[in-house]
Amino acid sequence: FSLISNGWPVLATLAIIVIGKSLAAFAIVVAFRYPIPTALMISASLAQIGEFSFILAELGVGLKLLPEQGRDLILAGAILSIVLNPLMFLAVDRMKPWLERRAG
Repeated sequence: FSLISNGWPVLATLAIIVIGKSLAAFAIVVAFRYPIPTALMISASLAQIGEFSFILAELGVGLKLLPEQGRDLILAGAILSIVLNPLMFLAVDRMKPWLERRAG
């Protein structure tokens, strides 16, 4: 499995993890009427998947519910999302003053 030869599937997986999970978390937190900065911090916190996804993916392969390429995509997406997660927090920190000015 190569990140280069499977670039588009890896990017799609990463987008689902980072963007999809973040938007879902953001919407849920806002639905519970928490402030936008809180929603952004929580969505940044959840913009990655961790080691438990490896266990679930391996179980899926073992039960023949998930192809090996799916497991490899989950692994690549997890590693890349963990690496990119500090940038998500940096983006939230940069957005906070702007959001506070707009809210105030």
